[in-house]
Amino acid sequence: QVRKVLREVIEMHDVLKIVGEAINGEEAVLFATKLKPAAVIMDVHLPVLNGVPATALIKRNNPFTAIVGLTAGDPHEDEKAMIIAGAAAVINKSDAFQALYPAILNAIKQIKYPV
Repeated sequence: QVRKVLREVIEMHDVLKIVGEAINGEEAVLFATKLKPAAVIMDVHLPVLNGVPATALIKRNNPFTAIVGLTAGDPHEDEKAMIIAGAAAVINKSDAFQALYPAILNAIKQIKYPV
């Protein structure tokens, strides 16, 4: 189960803390709007509201939330759509164990806060 692996990756590092888990894109937007996390891990292919428009809505509501997309589909198409929507990076689910933590840290570093 991908969600379990992602949780394990995040919990291995004291720097990161899980503040919420959504089961669909609509719920992800609601949680992100309410919780204003530093980062969101967004599955590209979610039910109810796809990860691409969910990412765009989260970035519109809170431009200081970094988003890392996850895909099991066509990485080139998914990456292009997610980057346009506002994600900092997109990684393949099969690479998530090794790539997720550095991708989250890099995404957070890319956020441009007002001076």
